[in-house]
Amino acid sequence: MLLGLLGCDLIAFHTNTYAINFIECCYHILGSRIDKQEMLVEYGNKTIIVRALPLGIPYNWFEDTAKASPKPFHCKETIILGVDRLDYTKGIIHRARGYERFLEKYPECREKVVFFQIAVPSRTDVDDYRNLKDELEREIGRISGRFGTAEWTPIKYIYNNIPQYELAGYYRDARIALITAVRDGMNLVAKEYVACQIADPGVLVLSPFTGAGETMHEALLVNPLEQEMLADTIKNAYDMKYHERKLRMNALQTRERLFNLDTWRDSFFDAVDLIDSVKKMQSLNLYDFETWLDPLIRGYRLTVILDYDGTLVPIKPHPDLAVLSDEVKDLLQKLIDFKLVDVCILSGRSMENLSKMVTLRDINLAASHGMELKLANGIEEENEQAIIFKNKVPELAAELKENVCHYGGWIEEKKYHVTFHWRDTNPSLRPTMVQRAKEIIQKHGFQALNGHCTVEARPSIGWDKGRGVYNILERLHGVTWADNVRTIFIGDDETDEDAMRALAGLGITFRVGKPNIRTHASHRLPNPDAVKVFLEWAVEYAESKKKYYLSTPSERRSQGLVKRDRSR
Repeated sequence: MLLGLLGCDLIAFHTNTYAINFIECCYHILGSRIDKQEMLVEYGNKTIIVRALPLGIPYNWFEDTAKASPKPFHCKETIILGVDRLDYTKGIIHRARGYERFLEKYPECREKVVFFQIAVPSRTDVDDYRNLKDELEREIGRISGRFGTAEWTPIKYIYNNIPQYELAGYYRDARIALITAVRDGMNLVAKEYVACQIADPGVLVLSPFTGAGETMHEALLVNPLEQEMLADTIKNAYDMKYHERKLRMNALQTRERLFNLDTWRDSFFDAVDLIDSVKKMQSLNLYDFETWLDPLIRGYRLTVILDYDGTLVPIKPHPDLAVLSDEVKDLLQKLIDFKLVDVCILSGRSMENLSKMVTLRDINLAASHGMELKLANGIEEENEQAIIFKNKVPELAAELKENVCHYGGWIEEKKYHVTFHWRDTNPSLRPTMVQRAKEIIQKHGFQALNGHCTVEARPSIGWDKGRGVYNILERLHGVTWADNVRTIFIGDDETDEDAMRALAGLGITFRVGKPNIRTHASHRLPNPDAVKVFLEWAVEYAESKKKYYLSTPSERRSQGLVKRDRSR
């Protein structure tokens, strides 16, 4: 749903709260970059504008209709009115029980008020709604039986559609309007009631859980789930003097008259017209990483684990062409040399190949998805279970070459793995070739997993990059690593998703690549250039940590590295 909405250039919500909530959902669920101050969301290379444009009503029509509408009530009691579509979100049963508590707590008000509840039929073919109707009618019958007399019925219930022309009269003559939904996007009934108060002003009792409750501050706001509070609020509305009622209603009417339906329409088109002139989000920069990471890693030792292909280097037609740029190598080496951040490259490549491609001093390497380790602390190991599959690799590779290495397909043979590359195959033959490759892989007892334009044959030992990440962290920091270490993991394909799942709640993860791919990562990066920006941030972070550890407490305070404790 979020991805569908982000296909728009402008997204408008009833209230600022809803708009901010949408922006934060994009951040937490999709990992999108956001700007809450400018109300922007970045999706791929596109900036989406988010605005709060509250819907209004045709104010003048309701005001004029209220003047001509016939008198609906023929009783001497004060009228309390509820108007709702019959829906569980409207809180009608809670409202009836709050009114019951009002009659119970303030017996002097009995026979002086009547509660009219208009319930408009809704979804009558749905069992839950029929059950809601039955429950509401039982509650109304029970309350009326408890307090009613031969001359007075405390609740009058109308289950019907009331024409707007007649409804304006109900609004006009009701002293109190109870608009107490437990959740509602806007609730225009509250606005309609205000527009129809043309003579002796009434009192609007409104739930803060409606969109209208965010702007109609002069109403009496009440939590509909709190029966005691609702009863007291009804009493306050009943006792309110003319001067205060007039003051509150005038303020409400001024706002609704100004921000009416025409204003909403014009503001929407104005926002559309300004789409091209609105400031777009800046390119990814160090501040983004500071915002994302600083609050989560403060007080922990940092370990950075990076995929290689598609993360540190762009995907190339052949793995041997994927060479680290000098700039990325310099950044990685600087980060390693600080000794304050552990850096590991975790790849599906073999250790032989990965060691050839990455020649940095004191780098931690994890090849074959972590089944081969070569760490800077001297640990070198291979997964014992994976060794069993080592002898099966040549036979599997030979059969794949014989059956699927036609029309552009080729095989990459590794220590424990075999990868079938289909990027350059004939598109019309590709599905058949991929399916055949998977069948051969599974026949030899390997798992067949999708990658970037590849099918990978992986040993069937229940190993993935999630287990690989845990193994790396245990070898670097011991089995209690989670107590003291925060991990940043960056990867770009399906094999990296296992690590992202494993680090949920224990680290911060980034998925590199297209924004429309589903991911378990907490953030997204568009390409390897963004990973380079991350490395620049990491180097800056390590430099600041080094200054902190090498300075005295007084120097830290003078440089702003720590704050003086003023609580004593």
